[in-house]
Amino acid sequence: MIAVNAWNVKWNLYRALVLEQFGPEMQKRFYDEKADSEATWANYSITGKLMSFHNALEALHDATPDKPPPDAKAMEKLYSSISQDTYGFYSEVIARIQEGRIGKHSWTAGNTQNDRGRVILTALNHQDQAGPERL
Repeated sequence: MIAVNAWNVKWNLYRALVLEQFGPEMQKRFYDEKADSEATWANYSITGKLMSFHNALEALHDATPDKPPPDAKAMEKLYSSISQDTYGFYSEVIARIQEGRIGKHSWTAGNTQNDRGRVILTALNHQDQAGPERL
């Protein structure tokens, strides 16, 4: 139980970090309690899909003759969907970091493309001033 509590604490910290650095839309992709409670796979957040997959794995583990296990092909589809969502989310996070679109200024209503461009140019300027990278 201690490991589960530690995992939940870490997951909640990740949720807070995603909100702080990438905004409410990215946080909803990561965790959306409302969408997850509607029990529609297509609308689940990454967290909801992971929880649903965990439940399917438990059902697989707990299968008995009178309670058959979930279909293996259906399990593969669940896993594939989680993988696609997770890699898509990860790719978006990496792109935003590389473009300097992190922090509240990057997702608030006042942020424009020009502001993002200034952030990128400023970052590139600082990199140029630092000199060539060491190999």
